[in-house]
Amino acid sequence: MLQKPYAWSAPRVDIWLNNGTGRVHSWNPKTAATVKTRRFDHAVGMELWTYRSLLGKDTAGTLDQIRKLGFRDIETASFYGRTAEEFSSLLRQKELTCSSLIAEYDRFSNDLSGVIRDAKALGARYVITSNIPHSGELTAQDVHAAAANFNNWGTKVKEYGLKFGYHPHGFEFVHTSKETLFDVLMKETDEKYVTFELDAFWFVHGGADPVCYLEKYPGRFDLMHLKDMAKGTTTDSTGRAPMRQA
Repeated sequence: MLQKPYAWSAPRVDIWLNNGTGRVHSWNPKTAATVKTRRFDHAVGMELWTYRSLLGKDTAGTLDQIRKLGFRDIETASFYGRTAEEFSSLLRQKELTCSSLIAEYDRFSNDLSGVIRDAKALGARYVITSNIPHSGELTAQDVHAAAANFNNWGTKVKEYGLKFGYHPHGFEFVHTSKETLFDVLMKETDEKYVTFELDAFWFVHGGADPVCYLEKYPGRFDLMHLKDMAKGTTTDSTGRAPMRQA
């Protein structure tokens, strides 16, 4: 998990597509020669979803292993049977910090004060959601409603020193006659209150070029996930991918 203070303004992002073709859908990833490069020299964090099974069995021991790997900061969507305060205490024991908390869309709708309370207990700076309610393929109406909510939530959490963000999962790249619904979401959200967490896997899975979007919307991505894709993975805009056992 990469995060600001680094400002994304068309940096070089190298993405290795382990599918033997170097192509996904109809686009070609940018080459180094086409992208302005800048060194990223800030700390890289760990998204705890990567270790969710192990954390469910041995939370403390798994956090020890994450710290031994050299990570100092995490992002989490779960407290693994603890309260936010208890989980925060455990992180401090393991010399880890939490900069970003992920919560369900419905919780933002129904318990925004609880999300804020948990984020403050963790010392987080970002509160993120990673879904837009929809039935079947995402529609423009779904996006309009979500954008309005995002602006509202972002305005409210900013009062508490937090930044609201959205983590796309690929299903947002439905094409209209002029643009994708992700572009609509970008245009209808206020950058003062809403940031985005670019996930290289899910952008590629949904048929989008992550580097193109970093260039197209400089400054809109405060956070970034980098993870690989297994050879032969079927890509589509469903927002779902098959899980493979190691």
